[in-house]
Amino acid sequence: MPSIPRPNVLCLAVREKQLMSFELGHTYSGYEFLNIASKTSTTIAYRVRNTLANRVELLYVLSPAGEDDPQRRERFMREMGLRARVMHPNIPAFLNATELSGHLVMMTELVEGRTLAEVLKTGPLPPPEACRLTEQVLAALACAHEFGIVHRDISPESILITPEGAVELSSFGAAKGLSSPQLTQAGAIFGNPGYISPEQARGTGELDCRSDIYSVGAVLFHMLCGRPPFVAKSEFELMLSHVKEAPKPPSSFHAAVPHALDTVVLKALAKEPAQRYASCGEFADALAAQSAAPEERRIPEERRRPRNRVLLYGAGPAFAVVVLVIWLLVQK
Repeated sequence: MPSIPRPNVLCLAVREKQLMSFELGHTYSGYEFLNIASKTSTTIAYRVRNTLANRVELLYVLSPAGEDDPQRRERFMREMGLRARVMHPNIPAFLNATELSGHLVMMTELVEGRTLAEVLKTGPLPPPEACRLTEQVLAALACAHEFGIVHRDISPESILITPEGAVELSSFGAAKGLSSPQLTQAGAIFGNPGYISPEQARGTGELDCRSDIYSVGAVLFHMLCGRPPFVAKSEFELMLSHVKEAPKPPSSFHAAVPHALDTVVLKALAKEPAQRYASCGEFADALAAQSAAPEERRIPEERRRPRNRVLLYGAGPAFAVVVLVIWLLVQK
């Protein structure tokens, strides 16, 4: 005789079906669902057609797990409020937030392109290109910081590059306003472990714009070197490296990086927030200054070594002894 599902299991199954009620190809209150653009443990992003505006947009909705988690639901609502306040050419435009078929949803501008993570699979970028992209990221962050918003999740995955080479900064799901209430218990960690600041890795204290500056420095390091500043076997070791290990200069991994750019990156990656750039504008100015400086004349390593002077001066001391002996024999 087949077993009968327990009531709580049956309810969960029904609940999940209800939450996943958006079917591709169907239209709900003027939004035609085309396909799934991305999916995380918290949200699902759909490409939808706004039939009234005749425009394709990106629609975010909480995943089933997110719908059942009060903190995730509250964080999603907070993201809506934060995104509605920020308008910048390097941030996908916020379009609307509403309830659709019983679900909280947020619509943003759809930006086509590749993530920086996808671009970096082919290796490091030329330093001028890495600096150009970084300056756009800093411009977007400067706007967010002006509204008291700390991104907290800067990584190559959160940076989109359009076919025209423009940068769009996304992934504001972990963003927090400096005056927003604390939704996360002490010790909880947000962000990609490869790029989080030391204070994020410790999971203590309030974060400010300098935490984002560290993460941008880590992303710039990856663009220049083809790898993040620290590599480890586990997330714990990786986070410990951010807290305790001094990063090496990017030029030690990629000789094309000017030493002036080493200085800029290492300041952004300082362990103590007070030793980093105080703002995105200051960081961008430092990048622009090193770009405007005369190009360094790099002398190849083999040319920096002392020349072998055998052809000009003989064989050094040994040759001098031979000459002296010959001279003495001639004198006799």
